[in-house]
Amino acid sequence: MKNVLKKLMLSKKCPNFLRKKMMRNNLNVDVNVIKDNNIVIKVAETDDELFQAFSLVQKMYEKGKIVDRNTTGLRVTKFHLLPTTKVIVAKIGDEVIGTVSQIMDTPLGLPIDDFISLDNLRKCSKRICEISSLAISEKWRSNSKGLFYPLTLFSIYYAKEVTSADRLVIVTNERARYVYEDIFLFDPLTINSAKYTSVNDDHAFAQKLDLVQFESRCFQAYAEMSEEKNLYRMYSSPKWKEHLKIDDGYYNTVPLMSFNKSTLDVFFDELGMLNELKDSEKQVIYNLYSIFEGSYGENFYIHQRRFPRFYAKMKSEIHISGSVYHAECIEVSRGGASLVLFDDCELQKGQELTMKVYLSDYNVCEIRTKVIWKTNNTIGVEVLIDKISEWYHQIDKLEEVMLSRQLRA
Repeated sequence: MKNVLKKLMLSKKCPNFLRKKMMRNNLNVDVNVIKDNNIVIKVAETDDELFQAFSLVQKMYEKGKIVDRNTTGLRVTKFHLLPTTKVIVAKIGDEVIGTVSQIMDTPLGLPIDDFISLDNLRKCSKRICEISSLAISEKWRSNSKGLFYPLTLFSIYYAKEVTSADRLVIVTNERARYVYEDIFLFDPLTINSAKYTSVNDDHAFAQKLDLVQFESRCFQAYAEMSEEKNLYRMYSSPKWKEHLKIDDGYYNTVPLMSFNKSTLDVFFDELGMLNELKDSEKQVIYNLYSIFEGSYGENFYIHQRRFPRFYAKMKSEIHISGSVYHAECIEVSRGGASLVLFDDCELQKGQELTMKVYLSDYNVCEIRTKVIWKTNNTIGVEVLIDKISEWYHQIDKLEEVMLSRQLRA
């Protein structure tokens, strides 16, 4: 009977509303599995955690014939070189038993860009992240007692609350498509399947999740369901909460992680990843690493960015002629900032304005700025000299903290 229901759910002839209802009613997640087995879910902090994760992805992808065998036994992409990419791991003791990567959109782009254009989505989004490189060891792949749901929910939470993304995207195979759409409330970016060259998949689909609306939509879909089916409770108040290790960043910034030299030696010498990068890609990586000691200049240097940039999630205000406009500061540097405007505001290039940035609940920095560019509801401003010493003082604190964030050997 279960096989018949499964075939019906995945059948193209099954009405969407019926398939969604059946998929959600079929949920049976053991909400105690993380606690009972003392599993910890966190972002990788050591070489060992990182390379165990890369090894697990390659092993599981080979087994599923998603990728071909390679000589290193590691599945690493150019996006894993970025300090903005988070490799999330699930561990029992010292063993990594599950992993998923969260890749933040940067000038390097996202893996999904090789599959579909995100131009329209980028125009209406504050920040986009992609879920990639999901792998779970065979013992922990059970739908009920496995890691899939806790890992995916952690990824959604981290993208929304820590990275401050408003959109999450993913490329899935045909089998997983409806799990993400019906269970996790993703919406399709593509209707028909297509070949995805990054892996061996001739029937892939692209999907997106509105993180701003996710919690309210999740409540509407699951609020009345029992514990083992209630995805809303698993997200908002999981029974395994004390087993989640979350770094919320400093001064409302997005946490970055710098690789140590031994890790980069593996990437460049053993995996040869430097040879696969275009000069423009090397430049993007260098700009992101330039805040860290060493800067890995001999590997990446082309043209140094004038001021290192931090990705942020700071509540902000713009003051113009007595009017206040609400915004969020999404990037900061010594020279200026980028802001997403939440209120309609007519601004011109070269216009001066006062920007109030809430570095924390108790630390507000008010500076005079000038608009240097505007795209849709996002603006870039330059810090003017009258308050520049105060701004530099705050950036100094940020750099001091960021310098200490390096992957441990």
